[in-house]
Amino acid sequence: MPRPQFLVLLALAATACLEVEVTAPKDPALVLRVQELEAKRRASPNDLAITIELAMTMQASGDLFGAAEILKSAAEQSPSAPEPLLGLHRVYTELGYTLNAYKALETCIEKNPRQPECLFRMASFLLLQDGSEVGMRRSRELFTRFLEVAPEHPQSPIVRDALKRMEESLGPPDEGAVPSSQPSTPPPSDRIGAHEGAAGQEVGALNPFGKAISDAMRAADNQDAPGAEAAFRRALGFQPGDGMALAGLAEALFSQGKIPEAVSTIEKAYAENPTEPIVQFVFGLVMVRSKQGEARGLEAWKKLVSTQPEYAEKLGVPRMLEAATKPSPP
Repeated sequence: MPRPQFLVLLALAATACLEVEVTAPKDPALVLRVQELEAKRRASPNDLAITIELAMTMQASGDLFGAAEILKSAAEQSPSAPEPLLGLHRVYTELGYTLNAYKALETCIEKNPRQPECLFRMASFLLLQDGSEVGMRRSRELFTRFLEVAPEHPQSPIVRDALKRMEESLGPPDEGAVPSSQPSTPPPSDRIGAHEGAAGQEVGALNPFGKAISDAMRAADNQDAPGAEAAFRRALGFQPGDGMALAGLAEALFSQGKIPEAVSTIEKAYAENPTEPIVQFVFGLVMVRSKQGEARGLEAWKKLVSTQPEYAEKLGVPRMLEAATKPSPP
């Protein structure tokens, strides 16, 4: 079964659910490596090194939510290990979830108060995310502790320079001052669309719609079209008119040979979301390949090329248009 093309679309245009910018399709080599590491992790579920490599490879391939879930599980299984928490910090930072990224580092330092990477990351993070004097003083404390535990670390020259600049801004550290045990808390970022935002719920947890979309992408990435179909249907149960979910469902149906339902699904998506790039692409794909509305499909692709040329180029739409409109040899 060919790899569903809507995966590329979801990775490129995941704005309805993820609000994370991805600028290129997944690297096939990364997808293959993820599959290899998932198999290794199933065989050795307690091997932390494999788990961390899997999460980082998933992050590199664009599956940030999947990486976060794996890292949270690893942090629970190995609460004293810094690697899962540092990985969570990286993933949440890339997602733009400032508060969760901060909390991951806070826990890392609580569990590993003399771990150089935890100290360096938190000090740097506070400098970037918290512009207050309290945040800068806390950063200075952490950088100072970093140099105490790792004076020969490769980042030590950078840290020494940062401390010198801090002294120019803040003055020398107060002699006899007791380092603050409570870091300043950076303000939370805007809620990511696929995450829960209600009070009392965990920051960074996928909401049901976002979880269904994430499951669909994972299933499709594993060439599991029936699994992708089921997950997209679940997503549509939460948001019935969502163009991305309808387009994904149509592609999953088409890849299974369920042509009439694929056509009707994408026609509904196109009628309700005619300017949404993901819908334009899949509408053209299904209509052209099914030959049940080829002219309309080609017109949708032309609109996509006209309004989103870079996006269309990444998906290969100009080449598909050229192939579809090329005269047949006599």
